[in-house]
Amino acid sequence: MGHTGRRNPLRATPDRVLCAILLNPPLRPAEETVTYRNVTAALSITGCQSLSLVNLLAVPSKDLPSLNQTPISAREIVISREKLRKSITHSDEVLVAWGMGGGTGMLRQLLKDQVTYVREVLREQGVRSVWTLEGKPRHPSRWHQYLGPQKNRVPGSSFQDRLNRALVPLLLDQPGITVAEDSF
Repeated sequence: MGHTGRRNPLRATPDRVLCAILLNPPLRPAEETVTYRNVTAALSITGCQSLSLVNLLAVPSKDLPSLNQTPISAREIVISREKLRKSITHSDEVLVAWGMGGGTGMLRQLLKDQVTYVREVLREQGVRSVWTLEGKPRHPSRWHQYLGPQKNRVPGSSFQDRLNRALVPLLLDQPGITVAEDSF
């Protein structure tokens, strides 16, 4: 049993799966990104062997400013929610890592709505805690910057050592705790 306190009985594989919830997919294959490399570094910390990447919005873009300019249809929201539910349902641990920055205008509200949806699915699935970087949904593309030795935020001789200390579970039912809905 991991921090989520559950094991999915529908999966026959002995591998434990980490569901990493990010903001949106990149324009290139995920496996070629710093984000992917950093999230895979979290597998051993969470006690997982396999990774399931999913996004608040399944709408690829170069970056957040580009996503702000991208029209998002109701159908894309439905598809995003289906993917979120499937990934959360078929995982053993959940990492929230969609980032600390937010969109503007309508995108900002849409992201808040997606985070609310994620919280509902987590609650329905009986997930009691999620993994975060120091209690926040910091995006993995920024982990090296945040955990860099020059910042002196987290002690350790290597990125992996600092990540081991900084990647922590956040209890979802703790009074006053939110999964950074206010970060959007």
